[in-house]
Amino acid sequence: KAFHSIVTFVLSYQWSIFYLDIKTAFLHDDLKEFIYIEVSKGF
Repeated sequence: KAFHSIVTFVLSYQWSIFYLDIKTAFLHDDLKEFIYIEVSKGF
């Protein structure tokens, strides 16, 4: 219900809505540094 209220508010002012997924944002661009990932035990 809160989501619908926010969308209604934003659209009433004709604002734009942007979505950014922080967890996977690094996957959508070329990196200049190395990323090291260690898998936790049990996975």
